[in-house]
Parts: sequence; structure tokens; C-alpha cells
Amino acid sequence: MLRDRYPDPRARDTDAEGNRLFSGVRCVKRVAFSDPAVNLAEWTLSQQGGATAALSGSAMQLSSGTAAGAAASATLGTVSGKSPLRVAVIAKFSQINPAGTDAAIELVDAGGNVAAAIAFPGGLSASQCRVQTFDPAGNGAPENSANVNYVDRVAAFKAYEILVFHDEIRFYARDTNSGAVRASLSLRTMFLPDPEADLSVRLRILNTAAVASSTTLMVHSVLVNDINELPVDMTNTGGVTPAESIPVYPISTLVCASYPAQRSDIGSYTPLHQSTLAASTNSTLVRSSPVNLGGGMIYNPSAADIWLKLYNKTSIPVPATDTPVLTVRVPANQQVNLSALLPAVGLRLPSGLAYSVTAAAAKTDATAIAAGAIIELHGV
Repeated sequence: MLRDRYPDPRARDTDAEGNRLFSGVRCVKRVAFSDPAVNLAEWTLSQQGGATAALSGSAMQLSSGTAAGAAASATLGTVSGKSPLRVAVIAKFSQINPAGTDAAIELVDAGGNVAAAIAFPGGLSASQCRVQTFDPAGNGAPENSANVNYVDRVAAFKAYEILVFHDEIRFYARDTNSGAVRASLSLRTMFLPDPEADLSVRLRILNTAAVASSTTLMVHSVLVNDINELPVDMTNTGGVTPAESIPVYPISTLVCASYPAQRSDIGSYTPLHQSTLAASTNSTLVRSSPVNLGGGMIYNPSAADIWLKLYNKTSIPVPATDTPVLTVRVPANQQVNLSALLPAVGLRLPSGLAYSVTAAAAKTDATAIAAGAIIELHGV
């Protein structure tokens, strides 16, 4: 929970009667250092031994200098958050970290103790970083630590994310300006000693020994979210894989329930087509002009399921290569009422209506069915 946005924790979790409210992700603080109006007074800057922390070139730049013990840090002091919390930092480095220079993106408590960090110890390759979790009540040694591989962090800005929950901390990274899925760096299971403790964002660079050249950590922006996981995770923001979320999956094949044999409700739609199907894929062009398909039925008297494929085409479909706009499973010895599956305004097919009926669900299946099925289509 973000303290400066919600001074009363109950204000965003419950209604007036105390009932729990479902909530998602709230953007509470975003600092873009390229913004001319950025307020540096929100940050506590520290520098020693020749290292520097300053706004330069549309980025917060932490430069290590070359002397042993040189250190610089920047801590976001006006926003502190509690679990569950998400922090995303967009950053890159001026060079592959030489031996002797460490850098880190950290979440720290009021005493400066680190709860979680994505660290870049000197000497690691350009495609590695280290994820770390700490017990803030302990002696400062990492409770869990592991090197993980990612893509080159030097050539371009990357987005690094830390998600803190009461019982685990998750680490992610992804390319910026890219539609690529973010990479899961690691998940650490641990119980936070104090889930209500305030945590702040700290950026840090340190020379553990004298180095030949200075390394600069360039930070473009920092984002802080107050998060609550919803009961169904459709976009995979919580689970590393869909299996870690409640299993709700989009499908391309529409699986129909079994309906008792009945005539479809024609309503305002008129019959377009009726046929008893042959032992083939039954590729058929119904209409080569725009049509609204509003209903109909298909009856399958055989002992195996069949699949009706509907196409938006002006010519006879080729099941092995054409992609249907809708696939409907017709269970063995069942009839499916199409009007129960289509919207009330109909399925709009601006080119035309064509279909095939095959023995398997794959979009480009071309397996013939047994003879005897009956199809009837209605529309305008």
C-alpha cells in the first residue's frame, strides 16, 4: 500500500460498510527524469569518494568514479510503499561492469535495510544480474541470492521489475519499446518479517576496489504501483506461467454444449442454405456477398464428433489452407443450435459466407466426415 496516496488503508480496500473491494493495479508514483518538471527534491542523493549522483541528459546518473570506496545513491523519499507493491525501473549502464564496481536497484526500509534487490556485482557479464532477498531484521546478509541470465543491459534501456507480496518476491526484466513478453528472472518464497513496514526505492553504485574507469548507471524512470491480485489473472501479471493463475484460457475452437434435438429459432432471419452432407469435407459457398449469419442448426448422426468451420469468403473454401472465422464442435449423435452461439445482431461476414465440415478441430484440418449430417443456415 502506498502511504502518500492512501493515508487510511481501509479507504481503498473496503466500502462504507466494510465489505472487501476487488482492485487491480494503481499507478501511484511515476518519475520520468526526462520531464523538465521533475522534482529532484523528492530524492535523497548521497555521494562520496568521487562518485556522483545527478540529473544529466534526461536521466538520473549515478557514476562510480574510480577510487576505492566511492559510492553514490538516490532514494525516493516522498513515496513509501507496503506489500503488495510493484516497482519498475528503466535503466542501462555505460559499460559492462568492471570488477570492483557494484550497482543495485533496491527496496529498503526506514533504517536502510534492504528487503529485495536486483544487483549487478562487478565482474558479471553484460547478460547477467543477481536477484537478492533479505531479512531486514537480520544481519544484512542475503537470505536468497542467485545469478540469472538476461539480455545485454549495456546497449539499450531495460525495464527491471520487483513485485513484493507477503509470502514471496518476484523479479522480472524486459526490453523497452518492445512487444516481447517480460522475462521472469526469479521467484523467492519468503515471509516478510513485517508486511506493514514501509519500503522505499533506492538506486545505488559502489566501488569495492579502485577501478580503471568509471561506470554510470543511467535511470530513465521509476514507477511505483500499489497492487492487489485479482482472482482471475487473464494477462498473467501475477503468475509466471498461465498455470500459476486460475485456468482461464482463450480458445480458437468453440466447444458447444449438447442440445436436445430441436429446430433453430429463425426469428427475423430467413433460410439461406440446407443440405444433407456427404462423406467429404463438404466445402460450400453459400453466398458471395455480405451476409449476417443469425442462426441455423447442424445435426450429427454419426458416432464421432465433427467440426463446422465458417469462413468469410467469396469462393469455395479450401479447408487445408483457409482459416475459419468460427469453429463449432458438434458432438456425436447431437444437434447444435447455432442461434444460441451467435450474437443477437448476427455474425457479420462482409465478404460472404462459406463453410466446411471436417472430422478434426484443427483450423486447417481436411479430414472427411461420414455421410448423413444435416446443416441448415439462416441469415440476411
